[in-house]
Amino acid sequence: MTSERARARVLPRVLAVGFAFALTPSAGCSGSGDSSDYYTSGGRSGSGGRGDPLGGEGNLGGEPSGGGSGGRSSSGGGSGGGFTPEPLTCETLVCQAGTCREREDGARCDCPSGFDGIDCTDTNECGDPLYCGGFPCHNGFGAVACSCDTMTVSGGSPRDCVDLDECELSPCHEDAECDNMSPGYACSCKSGFFGTGWDCVDTDPCAGDPCGEGTCIATSEGAVCQCPLGTGGPDCSVNCDSLPLADERLQAAVFNATNLYPTSIVPARDLASLKTLDLSEYLVESLDGLECWPTLERLDARMLRLDTGADATPLEALASLTNLRELDLSCSTGLDLSVLKGHPTLTSLRLHQGDCGPGDFSVMGLEALGTLPRLESLNLAYVSLGSAAELGGLRALRSLILEDTDLDSTDGLESLRLLSDLSLTNNDITDASGLAALTNLRNLGLGGNSLPNIDFVTSLRELEVLDVNDTGIESLPDLSKLSRLRWLRGGGNELRDLTPLLKAPSLILSDLSSNRIDSLEPLRGQNLRGDLTLDDNAPLEEDCDETLKIEAELRVSGLRVVSTCDVPAEE
Repeated sequence: MTSERARARVLPRVLAVGFAFALTPSAGCSGSGDSSDYYTSGGRSGSGGRGDPLGGEGNLGGEPSGGGSGGRSSSGGGSGGGFTPEPLTCETLVCQAGTCREREDGARCDCPSGFDGIDCTDTNECGDPLYCGGFPCHNGFGAVACSCDTMTVSGGSPRDCVDLDECELSPCHEDAECDNMSPGYACSCKSGFFGTGWDCVDTDPCAGDPCGEGTCIATSEGAVCQCPLGTGGPDCSVNCDSLPLADERLQAAVFNATNLYPTSIVPARDLASLKTLDLSEYLVESLDGLECWPTLERLDARMLRLDTGADATPLEALASLTNLRELDLSCSTGLDLSVLKGHPTLTSLRLHQGDCGPGDFSVMGLEALGTLPRLESLNLAYVSLGSAAELGGLRALRSLILEDTDLDSTDGLESLRLLSDLSLTNNDITDASGLAALTNLRNLGLGGNSLPNIDFVTSLRELEVLDVNDTGIESLPDLSKLSRLRWLRGGGNELRDLTPLLKAPSLILSDLSSNRIDSLEPLRGQNLRGDLTLDDNAPLEEDCDETLKIEAELRVSGLRVVSTCDVPAEE
């Protein structure tokens, strides 16, 4: 695993927001944003108390940004309470960007595009809800970015998103047909096969009518029954007039969720319209009784204590919740996922086992994960996997978090072509080139792995956010091929030269702290936007006078650079 020293560097950068850097050239001094400028929100690690560099909405010089004076002029000529303010001068007005000019009516800043007002305050394009056409909008220092959601891809301009044809990425079972829709897609098994389309078998396990009054779903694990309210069990033969809740903690959670019957018996008829149950923080020891709540769709079961009770199969009820779509089992002890094998409807599973306090948070039955073909979101942070091969069949996955999972290889992940978000931070991976096949990726986290080469990322044309903190890279790949890349996290490496950043047509956010950057010279004259964080680059600190001089020049055009040179030396 990654050393503790490296992990201490990686995690704050992954969790913090606020570092930024704009590499989109400006269009001159127009005072309003350019459609080619785009940006994502974020924070900068190691801000050192200097404030959020993306906050840019206030007046850094302390002067009022609206009218150029701090008081109101007197409407009359008498000696009332009014007064006439002194006009601003360039000695008192601080421009957030641009250049201060003395005028007859007082000083004013000449603003580059993306800024306006007397002191060149950042223009908030996201204040217009239609700026990005209804898609996510991220305002920053002199720049703005539009993002596409997981069901769309970039169109012909930075503000344009078009439907993603999921069928081109093979999300369905190999024996199924895929039908692209707008948005989304649908899967259906080919003639002669049975199942949901995400899971198909050549023999019909439902042929013998095994579900009685329920609905039978064919899966690779056999027949799965969806029972009507009032029945339950594997074949819907259990009478479920009420929920027989033996665990007092579970009783309390159900009562608080429903405001009904503070007893161990809850009439099932009263649960028909209730789709969500929150058990988090109740320390429930057994889920027995929930099998009689077949309409449940969302279950927050964090902090279960399944290893402290007398029930030998405390999760057995989950097998009967065959309408369940979202399940969170994070920070739970005694987990065995075998009961989830072949679950036909589960689309989101969260098993984040980090920072959970004392206890044994190991997870058994991980092989069941490969039998959940409808999963779209999976979080296994801090779950010891060792290998991702079991996940290779989860073709419907759009989001996968495998942080601190003891992985030493990306084998198995290359088939997950629908993925848009993938985090592999703090593992033991030394070669991630197999990820080049994941051309739909928007966010990729590789921080804390020893990766001397990341050239493969140039094939990820939809990539917007890249985390390569503490990977040991000495140079950046050709970023000119990543037309959507807007946020780069590259701290804690061996980078020396800023020139590669200039090739990125849309890069706005960048943190290159703790590298070996030796000069800001390549940035001069480029008319850049945004924020660049360069803390702890020792070569820059050897001549802070020159570094600060160039920082001031860059600020005029709209690039806000922060380095260790900005911190006054202690006397």
